[in-house]
Amino acid sequence: LTLTKELAREREELDNERRTRMDLTKELASLRDLLQGEMKTKEELLSSLSKELSREQSLREDMAKELYILRDLTQNQETATKDELVALQRGLAQQEKDFTKQERKLRESMDAEIHHFKELLRVEQQAKEEVLQ
Repeated sequence: LTLTKELAREREELDNERRTRMDLTKELASLRDLLQGEMKTKEELLSSLSKELSREQSLREDMAKELYILRDLTQNQETATKDELVALQRGLAQQEKDFTKQERKLRESMDAEIHHFKELLRVEQQAKEEVLQ
């Protein structure tokens, strides 16, 4: 009878351990799904930022072409006064300066997102290693 009670107790302990292990496995799967969803979101954001940077670069190239044409036109205008030309050039220089500032901010933002994404990947890897141990 004592042996039967002891076997029943051991069986109950094993069942409890099995249930605990199953609960932990479910929780781990849930956390993995959550992390994968967040990583997908970050990848989409990174892709979006990359496209935005590409558009900004294209805009910069277009602005450079327009600047060249505008400078050429202003140089060829015989009726334009020297003050008008100087004002146009200052305006264009300011636009270039503003655009460069916007581009730098976008790069910094993109660099921050890339850093955050890499950190998420590092945390995921660390979590996987801990689970394997």
